[in-house]
Amino acid sequence: MNRLFARLIAAPPLALALLAAGLATPVQGAESKPDGAVAGRHYDLRQTLPAGEALAADPAQNAAIERWRATTPGLRIDRDARTGATRSVGRSGGYLTGTRQGGDIESLAVDFVRQEVDLLGLDAADLDDYEVTNVVPSRATGLTHIYLRQRHAGLPVYNAQLQINIKDDGRVLSVHNQFLPRIAAAAGPAEPALSVPEAVASLTAHLKADPADLIDHSASARLMYLPIRAGEARLVWNFQVETADSEHWYDVTVDAADGRVWTRTDWVAADTYKVYEIPVASPDHASPLPPADGRTSQVNPATAIGSPFGWHDTNGAAGAEFTTTQGNNVQAYTDTDANNAPDAGSQPDGGAGLVFDFPLDLTLAPSAYRPAAVTNLFYWNNVQHDVLYQFGFDEAAGNFQVNNYGNGGTGNDSVQAEAQDGVGTNNANFATPPDGSRPRMQMFVWTAPTPDKDGDLDNGIILHEYGHGVSNRLTGGPANVSCLDNTEQMGEGWSDWMTVYFTALSSHTATTNRGVGTYALNQPINGQGIRPAPYNTDMGVNSFTYTNLPSVAVPHGVGFVWNTMLWEMYWALVTEHGFDSDLYTGTGGNNLAMQLVIDGMKIQPCSPGFVDGRDAILQADVALTGGANQCLIWEAFAKRGLGFGASQGSSGSAADGTANFDVPTSCTFGTVGPDVRVCSTAGSHVQPITVGPAYTSAPVDMSATGNPAGSTVLFSLDPVPTVPNSTNLTVGSLGAVTAGTYTITVTGDDGVDIHNENFDLTVDTTPAAATTLVSPADNAPGVSTIAPLSWTAVAGITSFDVEVDDDSDFSSPEFSTTAAGTSVIVPGLLAETVYYWRVKATNGCGGTFTATRSFTTAAEYCVAPGAAIPDNLPAGISSSIIIPPGGAIIADMNISVKATHTWPGDVKLTMSHGGAPVAFYDRPGVPASTFGCSTDNVDVTINDEGTSGNLETTCNASAPGISGDRVGGDPANATLLQAFDGVSLSGTWTLVASDLAAGDTGTLTEWCLLPTYADPTVFIGDFEIGDSSLWSITVP
Repeated sequence: MNRLFARLIAAPPLALALLAAGLATPVQGAESKPDGAVAGRHYDLRQTLPAGEALAADPAQNAAIERWRATTPGLRIDRDARTGATRSVGRSGGYLTGTRQGGDIESLAVDFVRQEVDLLGLDAADLDDYEVTNVVPSRATGLTHIYLRQRHAGLPVYNAQLQINIKDDGRVLSVHNQFLPRIAAAAGPAEPALSVPEAVASLTAHLKADPADLIDHSASARLMYLPIRAGEARLVWNFQVETADSEHWYDVTVDAADGRVWTRTDWVAADTYKVYEIPVASPDHASPLPPADGRTSQVNPATAIGSPFGWHDTNGAAGAEFTTTQGNNVQAYTDTDANNAPDAGSQPDGGAGLVFDFPLDLTLAPSAYRPAAVTNLFYWNNVQHDVLYQFGFDEAAGNFQVNNYGNGGTGNDSVQAEAQDGVGTNNANFATPPDGSRPRMQMFVWTAPTPDKDGDLDNGIILHEYGHGVSNRLTGGPANVSCLDNTEQMGEGWSDWMTVYFTALSSHTATTNRGVGTYALNQPINGQGIRPAPYNTDMGVNSFTYTNLPSVAVPHGVGFVWNTMLWEMYWALVTEHGFDSDLYTGTGGNNLAMQLVIDGMKIQPCSPGFVDGRDAILQADVALTGGANQCLIWEAFAKRGLGFGASQGSSGSAADGTANFDVPTSCTFGTVGPDVRVCSTAGSHVQPITVGPAYTSAPVDMSATGNPAGSTVLFSLDPVPTVPNSTNLTVGSLGAVTAGTYTITVTGDDGVDIHNENFDLTVDTTPAAATTLVSPADNAPGVSTIAPLSWTAVAGITSFDVEVDDDSDFSSPEFSTTAAGTSVIVPGLLAETVYYWRVKATNGCGGTFTATRSFTTAAEYCVAPGAAIPDNLPAGISSSIIIPPGGAIIADMNISVKATHTWPGDVKLTMSHGGAPVAFYDRPGVPASTFGCSTDNVDVTINDEGTSGNLETTCNASAPGISGDRVGGDPANATLLQAFDGVSLSGTWTLVASDLAAGDTGTLTEWCLLPTYADPTVFIGDFEIGDSSLWSITVP
């Protein structure tokens, strides 16, 4: 490692001199914020760009897809919306091809791709130049994962990867394609306009860093092509740099023409041994409990397959090379001075007998038991290495070893495990460079309790951090560790998976609370940990599904939702196949779950989303068991919203997915329809029932229980002779039953499988009681044109019917809806207009509308676009209000704006109405504070007579950062909105919201025009019919 670009001695002397003098500046570099304000772990300027012109349909590609669909049942194809290429090809429950012979496995894989270029949306020329980055065999599944990287003009194309997952008999399981179609036409010149020092200047400005404080991990800057969108690839300089505080290890691309930083990926994700042995999660999980010492002595724990020469070997010969906590898999030590090197004497020495038994007193500060902490850290890194070796995280797959013993992959990359690292507290991290470069684990002290707690004893945190290294090396192949920088990637989930898997006990059940980090947080062992909920299959404890993804934090919340799904799968497999405490070679459902997760990471594409990850696990099951667990896996994911019909949208966004709770038809025993509410006077209810193909021995006998006392049940078809099929269940004689909710269980029995499905039947005997209107009050003036209405709750109802109209007879309501709760927001009402409203509570027997109320809307015109403001895109987004002819003349105009945004100082707002745009909100705090207001969110009124002061100088300490009644403009201008005085309100008013700096985003929630009008000319006096005078009368 060298200080940044110290090795770039070939750079022009003048450019180097400018860098040394601190005079070099980025060339058109996207503005960045100070350290700590470069928001998010990763950055991708491409996400802010429009996709470009719609791609013309490729006839050859479409024809190939239709040909495959016609001949391949269960074909699943995902197309890349930005490039038009086929991103993934797979098949539900099977392989794409039959067995194939006639060459080695790599040749068979590449031949398949060449034969199916049309299917992939590529030209044959796109395969003229590529390099094989990795060939990773998997012992368990018999699959080989082959990774190709696209090249053009002799240069690699960044993250342009083509992955073929192929069985040892030549059957192709799936293909993932991220090659850029027609690369020759898309790529620009191969000669950079910017020198390396100029690119360095842009890079350091983006990171807000001094070059002397960055460590270069690349032999030199490297030219690559970066795919931008369809038909465009940019020449870039690629760097790998680490910050001096070791908190970040970046892979960065800088435009070789204009200096823009396009992408930034952070690779940092925060023998006798007396230890807390596997599966003990922490001292709080041991026996005896603290302050007693619950550790045990583990003798010769290394496995013959994972560590054949023990944990202290590096030369591949009998006998240990080290008697300290150093060996082939990990070097553990303390780094209290945060210099990324062992503190003097900090590697405990076990002597010739390799006995690592050091005192531990948990009533003292962590500094008092450092040898014990380092020993525990060394032990768990080795245990995780050896266990995962059994599941296929081996040398060829990119595991962490000094000596790979001739088993493939690149060596000299054991883990640097730093205990009690002085760089921070209350956290931990793991930096993962490509195969052949050493990763670094940094474990911190946690300061919440007294005395402090040491993260090196919270084994779940160690497991979590090591998990980052595993997922980064397995996804996209060990040579490419930049495949988990997209927003919907599940890295934190796989790391939590490692924690809950390794520390599971035979006494645990599916509803045992499993938290991550409970020891470090000083929580009980059944505590929530550091996630929004503990891992638990009980929806009452952990209710998170794919529907929650847009609202959770990135990346930890995203990972939490993913591992919630994996935990469902884990328990489904354990329920089916049992639990085996032997984590190395066991055969239980828990072992099977880990095998599927590991192989799923190998199979999935670079930049995966949730659907990619789910499909990869399903494909792993096909390769491993022949698909024996397909329906079980589908049911687990479907329970959490990742069912058969789910869509992830772009894996670059966590907000555009669509949840689905269905399993494939092939996995259904049947459905019983939705819960229903009926009135007893109807006499009966007919519930449609489907009988699915999962039954294997039709006919199927049907029965139902749980119906109301006094009622009857009858199936229209019973038994059901063949499947799939349908029947109707009639629940009769309802006229005399007692009101209430009844859970009816429908059972199908074919003599082999017995399956139950439930639905709730609620019977009402009288109409719903009336609700009471709450707000606005009757005849209320000045109600917003985005009007909030509310009313009281009513017990035992289905819903509320709401009607709003400008006519009290409601003959054609302007607004009507059915609401489950006791309030609605009515959008798009006209200003200064009288409206009438009423609400009806309904149940199975109906209900009655309330008495009618009225309100008058204010002199305001509002719209609630809810539109995302793209990051660092000057063009921004626009929103308009159109006011019809006949509007009054404006005497004074105010504008109110509400927006969510993580850096309001990035935002500019302009208003247009016929004339030139008026910039009434222009990056508050810029340039005075350079980077502007950083406190989240905006809720402000711009007013030339603003009573709260100037917009430019406001920034609240708590959200909303920008609020009040403010004078707008930059600099503040108390006459700014006079541009709209004296003109007609009629016409189109357009607000443009843009973000002018990288790293933060937001949403334009609502904006309003707040006009007052010029005094009209009013005629006062008398005139008679037939008066010949000409009067000019203005009516307000």
